[in-house]
Amino acid sequence: MIMSEKFAEFVKNTNTVVVSSAVNNQPSSRIMRFATPVAGGNIWYVITAPTAPKATEFASNEKVAVITLPTESGAVISSNTTTIKLSDKSVADVKELFGEQIPGFLDMMPEAVLLAEVVYEITFKSAKLDTWTSHEIVEFD
Repeated sequence: MIMSEKFAEFVKNTNTVVVSSAVNNQPSSRIMRFATPVAGGNIWYVITAPTAPKATEFASNEKVAVITLPTESGAVISSNTTTIKLSDKSVADVKELFGEQIPGFLDMMPEAVLLAEVVYEITFKSAKLDTWTSHEIVEFD
């Protein structure tokens, strides 16, 4: 299995990521749900309220570290070579992806609240793919 296929396999088994950032030497982590526009691609979408503290943090420092929650098989994706930026996509543009990839996500908040959210793109330069018995790095162009 080539690395991009392995990354895609890991991604399809999770939809929750811890995003860690730091501003003024103050670290902060938050759990977020993500959706991917392309299976195995190096861009993930997350959404949040435009006035949330994390939106201010992301605007101040686009460098973030991410780690997914372990799957039942122990699979984890992590990276400290990721960036996050406000996307040119709207929630309406990515709503279908979130609905398909995260069961129940669209039922969690009223439509008006959901559509007031903003979309951020997490972009990977590389990622570490870990299981209980293997540790591999995948590089993206």
